[in-house]
Amino acid sequence: LADGVQKKDSLMINGWQRLLGSDVDWSLLAGVGVGMTNVAVSKLSVDGTQIADASKWAPTVQVMAQFVKPFGKGLEAGIGYRYAHNFKEEFKSNTFDYKSFQHEFFARLSWRFGADTPRKVTPEPIPAPQPKPVVKPAPKPAPVAAPKPVAPPPLPAPFIVYFDFDEAAITGAAARTIADAARAFRTFKAIEIIATGHTDRAGSTNYNEALSQKRVEAVKTALVAEGVPSDKVIVKHEGENNPTVSTEDGVREYKNRRVEIKLVR
Repeated sequence: LADGVQKKDSLMINGWQRLLGSDVDWSLLAGVGVGMTNVAVSKLSVDGTQIADASKWAPTVQVMAQFVKPFGKGLEAGIGYRYAHNFKEEFKSNTFDYKSFQHEFFARLSWRFGADTPRKVTPEPIPAPQPKPVVKPAPKPAPVAAPKPVAPPPLPAPFIVYFDFDEAAITGAAARTIADAARAFRTFKAIEIIATGHTDRAGSTNYNEALSQKRVEAVKTALVAEGVPSDKVIVKHEGENNPTVSTEDGVREYKNRRVEIKLVR
């Protein structure tokens, strides 16, 4: 018949890991622990013979698993299993070896301090509204100056057609001058031609008036032949008035026997 008392005091550090579930419903936890255990055997006897009465500290490991259910306000219940193993705490005698290990099924009810106490959250300061950036209107484009009108090229000087004494016939040199005047009329886009007939002071005034008219009519006919429209040629005749070279009456002067062709724009 065996008799005696065994007592264990343990100091353990445990760690738990949730495997299934959540904080608000059933969950499965697994854990391990390490520490030291004091195993005390008091007055252990067999058939009235005391064989052990001592205590020893030994390193201990344990593994655990439990189902846990929270109920709010920090209250929590759990059921589980624990296996603990002590090392080197054998009590040896002449009749036996005494080793200690433990299988344990447990149920627990616990309360965690401050579990549901709301945390005091300091609100973050609301930043002051930033002023909207002032968007300056885009500068108006500088007005584009209207292009300056291009001045047309100046008209050439009047073309001078000269005649022989007391003649209204067009000479070869005169024909070339008339052709140049007609070409300039088209090139410079003139709107009309003013042709004015003149004579020198040889002969009477009336005779010279008629002769200047014949000369200017001959020039107009030649201009029309060169392609100038007839209605664009205005003819005038001034006789012996407005000479190029001033002379006495009755004097022959080649430069005064002429028709002046002036372009008008």
